[in-house]
Amino acid sequence: MVIAGDIGSKNSFLGIFQEDEKGMPVLAKYPDRDEPILVKWPTTDYDNLESLVEAFLQQSGIEEPICAACFGISGPVSNGKGNIVTKKSTWNLSEDNLCDLLIKQYWKKNECDAAKEQRIVRVINSLEGIDFSALLKTDKIFDLNQPNATEQTAIEHQRCALLGVRDNLGEALVHWGNLPNGDEGYVVSFSEGGHSNFAPSSKEEVKLLNYLLEHPEYLDHPEPVTYEDVLSRKGIVSIYRFIQDEVKGQETLDGLEELIKQEAFEEAAEKIMIAALNEENAVCEKTIDCFFSIYGAEAGNLALKYYALGGVYYLRGALTPQGLIGKLVDKLQHGAFMQAFTRRAKPSVRELLESIPVKLIDYPRIRLFGAARLALDKEGIGCILHDKICK
Repeated sequence: MVIAGDIGSKNSFLGIFQEDEKGMPVLAKYPDRDEPILVKWPTTDYDNLESLVEAFLQQSGIEEPICAACFGISGPVSNGKGNIVTKKSTWNLSEDNLCDLLIKQYWKKNECDAAKEQRIVRVINSLEGIDFSALLKTDKIFDLNQPNATEQTAIEHQRCALLGVRDNLGEALVHWGNLPNGDEGYVVSFSEGGHSNFAPSSKEEVKLLNYLLEHPEYLDHPEPVTYEDVLSRKGIVSIYRFIQDEVKGQETLDGLEELIKQEAFEEAAEKIMIAALNEENAVCEKTIDCFFSIYGAEAGNLALKYYALGGVYYLRGALTPQGLIGKLVDKLQHGAFMQAFTRRAKPSVRELLESIPVKLIDYPRIRLFGAARLALDKEGIGCILHDKICK
């Protein structure tokens, strides 16, 4: 068995996984009940990842050896080290420290240098673990456009782009190359594109930029405004405030103001999204139209920068409940997102973008299962080392 985590600045998902008969990751069950071992815990309740993982392992009740682990984070990772900035502190993450925790907690040994050398515990950017080849074969993908057949080239092995919004904006290049196991396949290379400076492409977006510059309380940092400041859960709330000021006198949603005052941005953003998709509130509808216009334009920017002829893949997060997927797809297909994707000054560039497939991936826990897949790749060597030192 292995541990996998999708670690965010506000909430973290942790699960214990094993392989099914096809070699794919599946959640293990609690020893005393028929429920998957999967939790969502507030990141800010803990001082570091080690204490979060330790609490999770104790809660799981698993007595079988855990032989590997992988934790995906929303941020850069280098040489097995990364960090997450929470509301309370900055977590400095290290594969070696997490490996020590696993060995002491479950192997009941003080250390195992071989385990560190074999990297049985991984820390990665949360997009890196996505198995893109397997993803292309699933039924969890919705087409958002109909590319021009005369312009569309064969997508096999072409570069692709991934992007998704949660507490921040994640962007990645997908390209054909050498995988860690030596095989050839699709490689997901993360970027920090979400921290690029926000570039408005309409008069309304210029007004939004000026509004955010005049209201620094909506930013987590001094100027400049970045794409992450508008393409995130908190960004949706900031756009909502901007639209509120633009169209004064509109009725507000019950309970929304209280959520915003409590800085419960995840719940507030979801409430705004639901109201917009259900056409229940004009301010929410304008907010999401503005959000998707910026999102679509940035998706087009990514397609141009990566020359992603293989397609642009939009990762659905937890903002939209499963029951509203149909309305989300319709909104993306026929609304501001696809309009902004192809809205370019040069006709030739417009035609290029019209030839690129754009798809929605309906797989909210894709990052967690991606981390589980990488952990399972290390389970074999982890079990050998466990058996060797625990004789």
